[in-house]
Amino acid sequence: MGSDFSNLSQKLSEINSVVSNMLNQNHDFFDHALSISTQDFLGWVDSEKLISHFEEYSNIAKKYEFASYEKIFVIGMGGSSLGARVLIDNFLRNKKREVYFVDNYHPEFLRNLWEKHAGSEIMFLVCSKSGNTLETLMIFEYFYQNVEQLNKNNSPGQSFIAITDQNSRLDSIAQSKKFAEIVYGVKEIGGRYSVLSCFGMFPALMSGVESSDLIESLIDCLVEFRESDYFLQCEQLIKFILEGLVNDEDKIFLDIDPQLSGFSEWIQQLIAESLGKNYKGIVPLIHNISLEVHNSNNLIFSLKQDSIFSYDVVKSPIGSIFEVRLSNNNDLISQLFVWEIVVASLGVLTGTNPFDQPDVQLSKNETNYFIESNEKIEILDNQISIDELIDCFENLDKNGYVGFLYFTNPQSNVPNLMNSLACTLSLKFHIPIIQAIGPNYLHSLGQLFKGGPDNGTFIQFVSSNVGQDIQVPYQNFSFYDLMSAQVQGEHKILNLIDRNPLVVNLGNEPEKKLEKFIEKLKLAGF
Repeated sequence: MGSDFSNLSQKLSEINSVVSNMLNQNHDFFDHALSISTQDFLGWVDSEKLISHFEEYSNIAKKYEFASYEKIFVIGMGGSSLGARVLIDNFLRNKKREVYFVDNYHPEFLRNLWEKHAGSEIMFLVCSKSGNTLETLMIFEYFYQNVEQLNKNNSPGQSFIAITDQNSRLDSIAQSKKFAEIVYGVKEIGGRYSVLSCFGMFPALMSGVESSDLIESLIDCLVEFRESDYFLQCEQLIKFILEGLVNDEDKIFLDIDPQLSGFSEWIQQLIAESLGKNYKGIVPLIHNISLEVHNSNNLIFSLKQDSIFSYDVVKSPIGSIFEVRLSNNNDLISQLFVWEIVVASLGVLTGTNPFDQPDVQLSKNETNYFIESNEKIEILDNQISIDELIDCFENLDKNGYVGFLYFTNPQSNVPNLMNSLACTLSLKFHIPIIQAIGPNYLHSLGQLFKGGPDNGTFIQFVSSNVGQDIQVPYQNFSFYDLMSAQVQGEHKILNLIDRNPLVVNLGNEPEKKLEKFIEKLKLAGF
């Protein structure tokens, strides 16, 4: 069953009021609308605060402009790294420093990354707003121990910079280990709304993006937003999505120019984690196959590059398309802000708190339980063979969606094979599939899967192939133990809320098993 948005028609007239009150940071308005205190959640619309803090980040980054480090490792989960990726990958920058995003702890991935780059000068940016993100802290400990063992100097902490809130656990760790810097976040800016704060801007500055380019884009966006076309785009995009929800369209396809690296994933996590609650939500699907395979009432957001900024709503045989054309990087910054406004406003209009993530926290609690208790559950009780996937898809509701949930080395061929499998099955059965790679998806899509509309079918692909395991430094568990705990925790929670995930065991040779099955589908005429 999808979301019930049958009572939303009257909300269309409230769009301007919600957006205006948000830009004015009218806490009383939102406290009443959401029945919560929003004092700690609207800092990302405070233009003066964002601009003044940018100057602080810029001054810190300038200290390292001529430092000897050659590479940057950005360690963070979900919103703590996805925003930085958008800015780093899409703004012009001095590329004398290579940037690597570390949002996966698969033992094979971590070992290969360290062995390949251990001889280089590396600056590690450890990013966690709460300062308590388990995966981020464990990955940090792994790299810290390796830097310490190299014994190049007596101050391994000087290779690390923390980006976190004051008085967090990461703040305490950074002080005790004498990090090179601690860059403090703004308390009133949540993780997935943090792209224009230190979590997005500081890594971009450290990577070689010009400070003048970022501040110019930031000022142009924020100071003139209310008088610009972007304000009108906000209202029209909210109306576009809201009308879709009224008509029972609770999915939106993100058709983003491939050159705009990371933008699809950033929007997807913003929508999923902000709105997927109370059996409501919008399912954000990254468009990677022909939309003709789905129904003709699709909601599509299209973002392309052009010579001049524009937006329009276009009707087509495959659905309604909200088309946006970007002309420069100022437009890119503005689109990040537009989507923050749009998603937060949709939360208010649909009666959903867009600033919390209760089921993400639930997943963290279950992970901690399985690690501390050392308890095991037999997730293979619901196991199906990979061949039985066909029968599963035959019986699916075409108005739903499928989530492929799996942990893997992101540098292996497994993600490509899983994408190929998803495309083949989606084309055959006319149903969209979301790829969810752990552990990162637990901090974004995981909220939608557990709290959103009950029209998803979830398939956990498990494998025993992790290569040589790694003990987490200073802990009594390994990275494989952590992975096992998160897989078990996810399985347990989905079962408890009657979302009953299926399990496909790929054994110890997942690539071979997937290749064999994909070839079998081709021979069968898929």
